[in-house]
Amino acid sequence: MSEKKSGIHKVEFAKLADGGIEARYFDQAKDASRHAWTLPDSTAGALVSWWKKIKQDKWKLPSIREKIGSCEFAAHTANYIDIEESFTPYSPAKNFWTLSIDTVEELVNWTEKRA
Repeated sequence: MSEKKSGIHKVEFAKLADGGIEARYFDQAKDASRHAWTLPDSTAGALVSWWKKIKQDKWKLPSIREKIGSCEFAAHTANYIDIEESFTPYSPAKNFWTLSIDTVEELVNWTEKRA
């Protein structure tokens, strides 16, 4: 597990036994209540790659939408990233996540430290 405190919030990550990643975001660093998401490795990896590209190309938030493989990433605001994962190209079955920019940034840092 990794933990990062920044300002008043805290972000933690844990590698799960099934190969996924659990992200936990605490509004207050000392809070017990949290927001939590479980991402498959493939989705987390695609998100990290996409975010690095966004930062490198100096894209401006919001109003970014891009599809990479089975994932579509969108930034409709300057504070959150929406992720939509399709299981197959024509399947109505999808997973959705909305992560704060802080959580995405910390996920990038966490994956780089693990590499």
